[in-house]
Amino acid sequence: AAGLCFSDTKIIKLGGDHPRLYGRDLANDPIIPAHEAALTIIAVGENRREQYKVGDRFVVQADIYFDGVNLAFGYMLPGALQQYVLIGKEILDGDDGCYLVPVQAETGYAEAALAEPWACVVRAYRDVRRSDLKPGGAVWIIGTPGAEDEDYRLAGAEYAGVPRRVVMTDVPEGLAGQIRNLAGGAGVQVTTTDRFSEISEAELVENYTGGKGFDDVFVLGSGSPEAVEAADRSLNKRGRLTIVTDKPLPRPVNLDVGRIHYDETYYAGASPKNPLAAYRKIR
Repeated sequence: AAGLCFSDTKIIKLGGDHPRLYGRDLANDPIIPAHEAALTIIAVGENRREQYKVGDRFVVQADIYFDGVNLAFGYMLPGALQQYVLIGKEILDGDDGCYLVPVQAETGYAEAALAEPWACVVRAYRDVRRSDLKPGGAVWIIGTPGAEDEDYRLAGAEYAGVPRRVVMTDVPEGLAGQIRNLAGGAGVQVTTTDRFSEISEAELVENYTGGKGFDDVFVLGSGSPEAVEAADRSLNKRGRLTIVTDKPLPRPVNLDVGRIHYDETYYAGASPKNPLAAYRKIR
């Protein structure tokens, strides 16, 4: 059985521009969609016969990573809108192990295929985000006009995760001094950049994260929507953006909200008196 997801209609609309297709030329390199699937094994290769047998049933955990690359089932890998699917090493020996989930004999095919969308619903109600700075990660802190007038306090920072590097741009000196003192005792590299108006966030991402993006980004104050937009573009997968202000921004900001789904990015606000409060678990 195969279900149809709204994301499948997005493939029709966006083609190779769909975030999971990486610009693939579908006219010359088409795909077979459908990632909500219940499968039954009808043949097993010689090297896998001790692990699988004809008649075994599975659903596919579609968010497949192989050698660090997302090769989602029904996107980069052929999906379930075909009579037969070849399950290869990307699924059987992926970065997280095997992406096949066993199904009991009494479970219906449609019931099993709905496991993936129902799992999305369950996940939406669970607060599983990071509750700390990413240990060994990269942090970018950006000050905006007016941020120098605030009294920033890093309450509980000594108990926070210890990043590998902190990059500061236009950070008020009082807060910058607190950060240097904390970082010095923990062996964290601290770098101060040129002013925000003189830098490229793409170059910072390349120079300080190897192109992956920052794991934690803080924008201080509400004086620059452009800084918020740059911070969003600079986020790593599963990165967190915290806007530290109690004042409204002067205009709406352009954020790639699709990354919340595809890259598990997270956005929060916090008071200048306790920026790290944004990492507290939601009760």
